Order: sequence, then C-alpha cells, then structure tokens
Amino acid sequence: MKSTENNIRLSIVTCMIAGAIGLIFYFHGFIESGAVFTHLFYIPIILSTLWWKKRGLITPILMVTTLILSHWFFRPLVPFTNDLLRAAMFMLVAVIVIRLSVRISRTETELRNHRDHLEELVSERTFQLTQANDLLTHEIDVRKSVAENLRESEETYRLLAETAREIIITSDMGGKLTFINPEGLEMSGYSESEVCTLSLTDILSSDQYDGIVSPDSSSDDRKNRLILYDAQFLTKSGGVVPVEISSATLIRENQLYGFMLTARDVTWRKQIEEDHKRIEKLEAIGVLAGGIAHDFNNILMAIVGNASMAKQYADKEGRVFPLLSAIEEACRRASDLTHQFLTFSPGGKPLKEKGPIADILREACAEELKGSAISCQIHIADDLSDVEIDSQLIRHVINNIVANAREAMPSGGILSIHADNFLLRQDPSIADLPLPPGHYVRLSLKDEGEGIAETQLPRIFDPYFSTKEIGARKGKGLGLTIVHSIIQKHHGHIQIQSTPGQGTTITLYLPVFQEESEAALSSENRESSEKKRILLMDDEVMIREITGEMLRHLGYDVECAENSDQTLDLYHQGIKSNKPYDAAILDVHIPDGVGGIETLQRLRTIDPGVKAIVSSGYSMDSVMTDYRKYEFAGCLAKPYRLEKLEKTLHDVLTR
Repeated sequence: MKSTENNIRLSIVTCMIAGAIGLIFYFHGFIESGAVFTHLFYIPIILSTLWWKKRGLITPILMVTTLILSHWFFRPLVPFTNDLLRAAMFMLVAVIVIRLSVRISRTETELRNHRDHLEELVSERTFQLTQANDLLTHEIDVRKSVAENLRESEETYRLLAETAREIIITSDMGGKLTFINPEGLEMSGYSESEVCTLSLTDILSSDQYDGIVSPDSSSDDRKNRLILYDAQFLTKSGGVVPVEISSATLIRENQLYGFMLTARDVTWRKQIEEDHKRIEKLEAIGVLAGGIAHDFNNILMAIVGNASMAKQYADKEGRVFPLLSAIEEACRRASDLTHQFLTFSPGGKPLKEKGPIADILREACAEELKGSAISCQIHIADDLSDVEIDSQLIRHVINNIVANAREAMPSGGILSIHADNFLLRQDPSIADLPLPPGHYVRLSLKDEGEGIAETQLPRIFDPYFSTKEIGARKGKGLGLTIVHSIIQKHHGHIQIQSTPGQGTTITLYLPVFQEESEAALSSENRESSEKKRILLMDDEVMIREITGEMLRHLGYDVECAENSDQTLDLYHQGIKSNKPYDAAILDVHIPDGVGGIETLQRLRTIDPGVKAIVSSGYSMDSVMTDYRKYEFAGCLAKPYRLEKLEKTLHDVLTR
C-alpha cells in the first residue's frame, strides 16, 4: 500500500517536472522570451521536498539546471540575471519547505508520544476504576442478600401471594386446601369461604392429584424439591384451563406439613404451540410442493409443448384445434395449482410478467361463484392498463377474495367488481397510500355480507386469525395473510373497509406495466432467427425432444445436451468450427450434476458474452424471479408454450 502511494507521488511530481521543463523550452526556445512562467514550477518543488524532504532537493536542482542550460543554449548573449534569481528562489523555497516539513514531523512525533502517554494514564485509571467497581459490585451483592433475607417475613409472603398473577394454593398432607390466592379464586370461580371445604381433587384430576400426594411425598428426596408438569385446572362451572404447575413440599421444624402449588395459565402458550404445529405443516407442504413442482412441471412441459406443436399443424377451423387448446388450458390450470402450493414454500419471489387482469377477474368469478346464488357484476374500464404480475399468484388472490365473498353471502347477493386506472397523488382523498407516486390499476371488490367488526379489522391480516367458524370451507386464518403477502411482493397495496351488516369492500392497487421500446415480434421478422444457433441443456429426454422440435419449428439450429459437461463440449466445438451458439437455454436443476447457474459461470470462462436463458419447473426459485442477478439474459418457467419460447428468444437475441 505504501509502495503504491509512493509510486503515485513519484508519477505526479514527474509529470509536473516534465511540464515545467516543457515550459522552459517553450519560452526560451520557441518564443525566445526572457520571461518564464515559473509560478507553477513551485508546485513540484514543494510536493517533492514535502514528501521526501532532503531527497526531494533533486527536483529544484533538476529544474535549476534545466533553466540555466536552456538559457545558455538558446540565449547565450542575454544576461543570466533573471534565471539566476529564479534558480535562487527555487532553492530557497525548497530549503524552507524542508525545514517546515522536519518541524512538522518532530511535532507529530511529540504529539504521538503525548498520546501514548495519555493512553497509558487512561489505561491505568481504567484499571483502578474497574477494581473500585468490583468492590462496589461485591458490596451491592452483599446488600441484596441482606435485603432478600429481610423479605422472608410472613407478611411479605402473603402480600406476594395476593398480588401474584399466578395461582398459588396450599394444602395439608391429606390434600385439603388451606389457602388460594385471589388469582386462583377468580379463575376457579369459588369464593374465599368455600376454600376450607375444597381439596386438591376438586381442582385437579385424580391422576394429577396422585402425582402430588403420593406415598413417597414425605420422603427425604421430595423435601424442598420443585416439581414442574402440565396439568388441567378444574373450575367450579366445569371448565378446564390448561396450566403449568410447580409443586413443592412445606417444611416446619424439619417436618413436612403440607404442599404448595403454583399454577400458571398456559392457554396462550398452548395456542402458540398449535400455531407452530400448523406452521410446520405448512412448511412440510412447501417442501413437498418444491419437491414435486420440478418433476410435475416437466411433465406438463412435455404435454404443453406437444400440444403447442400439434396446433401448428392443425386446421384452426377443424375439430382438433379446440381440443388442443383445451389441453393447453388444462395444463395451465394444473400449473397454477402447483404455483399455489409453492405459495406455502419458504422464500421465493413472484415471477412477474406483463399481462391484462380482466380475464383473471372474469375466470375467478366464474370458478368460485359457480353453483351459488350470487350475482357478479364486473365493470372494467375500456382503457384498463396492463399490469406486471405473477398471473398465477394474482389469480390465487382474486379466487381467495371471491371465495370469502361467497361465504359471506350464503343466501345470495351481489358481488360488485370495478377495475380502473389510478394515478397516485391525483385523488387527494386517498393520497396517503403507502405507495410511491405512479400509475396503478385499482381493483375494488364489494360484497353484501355481514361485514367485519371494527375491532377485528386491525388483525385481519394476522396469521391464523379468522372471523369464520371451523368446518367445511370455513376459515383457517391463512387466506388473507397469503393475499397480503402476495400483494406486497408485487409492490402493491390492499385496503379493507367493512361495516357490520352492510358488507365488505376490498381494494387492491397493482403497479401498471412500464412499457419498454422493443421490436414487435411477428412472422415477418422470423427470418432473423433462421441462422441462429441455440444450445439446450436439460436432463429430461422428453423436454429436450419437444423443446428442440419447438426451436426447430421457429427456425433455429438446435443442439441438445443432458448435462453441464456435454454443454461445455458442444459450446467449445461451436467456437472451434466457427459456428458459435447465439444463445443457451439452461435448466437450473440437474439431478446429481452441475445445474444451470454453475454451467453459466463455466460458459463465461469460454465466452464472456454468452447469452443464457434460465429454465426451471420451480418458478419461485430465486434465480427465476431475479435472473439478472445471476447474469442470465432471460427466463422460461416450465411449462411454456411455443409463443412464450418465441418471444423470450427474440427479446434475448435482439437485446
């Protein structure tokens, strides 16, 4: 580091000296002037003597020598007076700077010594303060111990029992109650006058009672020993409260005379444990979904690909074409179902693309309201903008909201849906949305159900919170939580307004797709892809076959590889044969092998400019949702149609 800094300084001074020498020759040789612009000559002199002290004298000496020699060479008949004065000034400035630099260095050394001395003093004082603090801490501990002994009086214990939020119970050796604190009386429902008539069997089940008053309860190993266990506290009304009990024996004059129980209501903890079990189940669903998504979508890819190719050769007016379209639609819905399972999977981001939302609204209403007595009124603005969304996740959002509306109106009613464009900050009445200014699509879904109480609205997005009863098609407390999470991942916002007895209105705000200037893809510009070469890597034979067929149909020259090593070999051969590949489609996950991410890194060692498209059946993989971060040029989520493959390749190759 120091050597680099010294080289930089040397370079700076050298450049300035060269400039100064150039000025000397310019004034003496070219314009034959006795005047020399020497103001800037002092800069290299000052810098060199400041940085290198006496060794820096070589700079003024070099400049003086150059000045005198140039005068003698170019103007020998003119007196040397001015140049000699300049030379003297150069040397004088150099000497002054050296002296100042030496004094500064001495001052720095003195300051450093003073600082070290102060640090020693501070360290010594800190050690003294630490010792004093230890002594003070010891004294405080002693005082605390004395204070604890003073608090062992009976009055203090009674006050503690009466104000504790736990249930405190004492009994004799036979289990007859002798004391219950106010918290225990409140939870049990008994009065203080009834305590003397109760026993432990009245507030604990028989097996729990036997665990406390057991034959060995008076043994020496039970004395003063604290026992913790879960139990059920029985109330006067017949209710059961889960509690955690600590039990200890009471000793007087070295003799056992009773038991003391401290019970804590753990209803909330039990609920948390149940919540954790539910979360574990959801995580298990996520793991299962992630495990099957890749293989399942690969199968769908083969079906969709073959259907797409068959449509290319089928008569659009014939009977086969609509059947093939139905196959594609069924595969899309199957893929949507897989995508919904992946919502429970940890991590991942939406795979967003440009698209209209009107069709999603209509299809969701048709699916969820089928067979119900609810009338759906959809109002969509004629100029409704496209949005940038993960269509599968947003379809899940709309389906969930419409399903909630259906359950809120079991006897029928009207579900009103409005979709329009919205410019944030334009409407002062809702300018406080937690969104950046810009263009959004606003979706409003209003039902005529019973509504939600105002006290429940703040918790409406909490996990496991539900206003519905448990049962078929009833609340599990996760629907709106997932909806809220999906909308947030789309950088949107969700609002809920509800009035009991009048219904609920849910409003969604989704960012409008920002148009980019890109060439329109049409059959006319396919000739640009005729000579393009594509390298496809996928471990599944059926994927390689159908995708290769789709690429060849689009006019591309295709080579397929089943693993990373074959991909590298083919890419090498393409370069050597002067037929390089224009793009590569790489599968992310290759079982027992190197996947697409590492393969791209290996390809970049061969061709830093390689254009790679990542492909996967697990669409919520981070590399799919943020492929540019991994240096991919595009992504293809399986299953994809021929049109999607065509558009993605066009975008990548023309970028």
